[in-house]
Amino acid sequence: MTSTVRRLLLIVAVLFAPLVQSPATAAAESAAQQKCLGAVDKGFAGVSKAEGKAALGCIKAAASGDLAPATVAGCITADAKQKIAGAQAKAKSTIAKACTIQPDFGVTDLTGATTAAAAGGQRAALLQKFFGPAIEDALATKADDATAAACQRALATAIDRCWTAHVAAFAACVSGGLATSINDAAALGACRDSDPDGAVSAACDTNVQDAVATRCQGVDLGARLPGCQCQTTSECIRARTANSFNAALGAAANLPEAALVRPYARRVQENVGEAWVSPVYGDYVASRIVGREEDAPLACPLGAVNIYTVQDAMADSQYNSAILPLLLSQGIRILFAPGVPGDVTGSSPAALVQGTQAMPLYGSADDFLHLSTRSEVFPLVDLKHRQVGDTLHFGFEHCLYNCDAIYAFHAIPPIEFGTRLLVIHVSAARSTLEDAVAPLAAEAAMRTGVELRWVGRTVGDFHLELTDGSNVQAFHALEADGTVIYELDPSVNPATDVLTLPALSAFLAQTTNDAVVLLN
Repeated sequence: MTSTVRRLLLIVAVLFAPLVQSPATAAAESAAQQKCLGAVDKGFAGVSKAEGKAALGCIKAAASGDLAPATVAGCITADAKQKIAGAQAKAKSTIAKACTIQPDFGVTDLTGATTAAAAGGQRAALLQKFFGPAIEDALATKADDATAAACQRALATAIDRCWTAHVAAFAACVSGGLATSINDAAALGACRDSDPDGAVSAACDTNVQDAVATRCQGVDLGARLPGCQCQTTSECIRARTANSFNAALGAAANLPEAALVRPYARRVQENVGEAWVSPVYGDYVASRIVGREEDAPLACPLGAVNIYTVQDAMADSQYNSAILPLLLSQGIRILFAPGVPGDVTGSSPAALVQGTQAMPLYGSADDFLHLSTRSEVFPLVDLKHRQVGDTLHFGFEHCLYNCDAIYAFHAIPPIEFGTRLLVIHVSAARSTLEDAVAPLAAEAAMRTGVELRWVGRTVGDFHLELTDGSNVQAFHALEADGTVIYELDPSVNPATDVLTLPALSAFLAQTTNDAVVLLN
């Protein structure tokens, strides 16, 4: 950004990276090459098993107050019984003996050192995703809270079983496919998604849910499993374990980078065929909100952000009069300001043309999915499409500022953020948005007539699950990574009094694709 005052339409930029594929006629690897690839898989599994067992032993020791060294990560690394070191040595020996011929893909280091190193050091990093950087700080001891300690051991065991299920499923896929369908790195990498008998789903979903139900009753999981705050425990464990496994295996076997496994909330559609999308997509069986990151806080309150460039006053009125009662009946509140759109740069047309800035604040992703699948909503679906056409961009934002006060406010009618809002949609890195909150708030507090009302980060998108199992976006994804909203007194000039503020200017200098709109 070279100028503080910017007005740019949010533009979809979809980049398709070409996939490098071997010819369909590529021959299968030779028996010797297959043996080498199998040895890498076996070596990775052996080190993973040893490290998983050591990690669970350290968790148990922490619960008993016998942890040595003083941290769980240190305990795992110390490898007191030398089981991890032994597994690594065995992996290197096995790979070195088996890899007499370089495979065409999947292995570059025939000594086994790369595989042994990539397989090691994973459990501490994985547990830190769930329990925090200092794992032991989140762990209860039997003496202090036996129930919580038992719950955490059960969850740690579930995490280990989830990882182990991924290892086994990958091994089975590779074993069955090397002689036939696996003839390049992409096909080998695809085995990371294999789950033909449902063992991965059982371990990473059903088993976790069972652990929570049977071992964690009455336990504050937000405190005892802090890495999964604002996520359901099973979704948190499923996504993060898969991503950690994929990264480790990718490094061990020189595989293409795997797509990020994202958490999601899902609700079965009762009236199949009542389309939220163009009929070209066909029938669908469930609605989903899919997180943009592996830690997307879908179980916490979410603001639903709509951006569109078509106006139809009658359609607006009909839609809002029908939807508002449904929202209120579910206890959903709305942050909004009625107004006429204006562009702070003075040019025309405005970057975004909206009659109001309306943000329903849902209690969670499930709260929205309950609304979206209600039968009362279906007659309004066509109206929604007719109202905004193909211009609607839609997504869910997680509150980053003054959230407790916003969540605690339960007045009816819904919250009104005044009648004059400066709305700024931006594209920015997550850290840029999070780091900007404190200086933006402090700066606004020093300015008369300027109040910071909302800072949100986009964390999820609305998807539909079709009858063939595929997923499509219900509407265009919200292109903004976040939104900042100020309430302004009538005397405040947004261009000269707000957009020139040092902290806001510094923040905007780190963002792109901004849309700046004044609602009067």
